[in-house]
Amino acid sequence: MAYVYDIFLSYKRHRESLRWLDEHFQPLLEYYVEEHAGERPKVFRDDQVIEAGDTWPTQLGTALGSSRVLVALWTKTYFHSHWCNRELALMAARERSVGLRSAKRPHSLVIPVVLHDCNDLPQGLAERQHVPMHDYFNVSMQRESSLREKLANLIDQKIAPAVVAAMRSAPRWKKTWKTDGADEMMSQFQRLHAPSQKKVPRL
Repeated sequence: MAYVYDIFLSYKRHRESLRWLDEHFQPLLEYYVEEHAGERPKVFRDDQVIEAGDTWPTQLGTALGSSRVLVALWTKTYFHSHWCNRELALMAARERSVGLRSAKRPHSLVIPVVLHDCNDLPQGLAERQHVPMHDYFNVSMQRESSLREKLANLIDQKIAPAVVAAMRSAPRWKKTWKTDGADEMMSQFQRLHAPSQKKVPRL
C-alpha cells in the first residue's frame, strides 16, 4: 500500500468559514495543484470523507498517516483546537523522523497558510515559512469578487507550487504512520474524556 491522499486539509471548523473553504479555497487549491503537478490531487477533508457511524478519531489519524502533505489553515483559534494541534504535531514528527527541515533536507511536509491574526505563533512555529492570506479570507466573499481573482493568483503563484514541491519531496510511505496516527488520535479522544461525542469537535 502507498499514500491514499496527497493533501490533508487541517483547519478549525466553523460554519461561517466552511462556505469560504467550499466555494473558494479548496476548489482553487485543487485546480492549481493539478495545473502545476499535471494530475488532480486527492484531498482529505474530515467533513467530506468521514461518514456517520465511523470511529472518527481512528479515521482521522489513519487519513493523516496516509497523506503526503498537510496544508494547515492557521487562525488564532486553530491553536485552541486539540485536534488541529495533534494533526500538526504528527506531521511535524514525521518530518523529524525522516530528517526533513534540516540543513541537508530543508523541505517541509507542512504548508502553513495564515488566514487570520497569528501575530503571536506558538513556540517552535514562528520559524516556519508561511503564506499570509489575511486579505482574502472573507467569509462573505462572492464568486465574482475581485478578491477571488487575487486569491486565485496567490494560490497559483505561492501555495500550489509549495504544495507540489512538498508532495514530490515526501518520503516513501510507511505503514506505521497510519497505525500510529490512528492510535494517537484515539488516545487524544480518550484523554479528553468525551465518550458521548459523536462528531469531530471543530465547532
